[in-house]
Amino acid sequence: MSQKQTKIIFTGSVGAGKTKAISQLSEIPIVSTETKYTEGRTGAEKQTTTVAMDYGQISLSVTEKLHLYGTPGQRRFDFMSEVLSIGGLALVIMINNSAEDPLADLEYYLDLNKKFLQKNPAVIAITHTDISAFPVLANYQHFLTNLGLDFPVMKLDSRDRLQVIDVLEAVVHCLEDKLLDQQETPV
Repeated sequence: MSQKQTKIIFTGSVGAGKTKAISQLSEIPIVSTETKYTEGRTGAEKQTTTVAMDYGQISLSVTEKLHLYGTPGQRRFDFMSEVLSIGGLALVIMINNSAEDPLADLEYYLDLNKKFLQKNPAVIAITHTDISAFPVLANYQHFLTNLGLDFPVMKLDSRDRLQVIDVLEAVVHCLEDKLLDQQETPV
């Protein structure tokens, strides 16, 4: 019996909570490449950073697993985004709202993943809104609309498992919509 595999990629800025989000969902201990953080400043709470990837999984059925991959947030490891997105179904772009310019970060990750996003959906998850309330979700949505993009935008506290599940459910809805669109489009 072959096992069907599906893959969701979590990407975004340093300190956005990608590792934590994956650990909230994974049924297995996550594989993490966390190491001591030595580049720049992300805040006193950020002591480690991902340097290659994070990996976790969820059982969808006896024969199906949902594979969760997290990319490094440091830009010097951007090449991992392309590597990890191979075979991916969707992207969760996590943006740290307390960063210096979170809208510029969003633009950066949209551009970095432009090729992937031409064929695959994304959900934009805004973290650290408890630290910085601005920009608000409407600012992100307006920003996306101006770029001609229509991705869901939602708040996320990656320490809260239920909120991470909500983001994953939004990804599933995007994938369902994509399937419906493909079925309705004549070949």
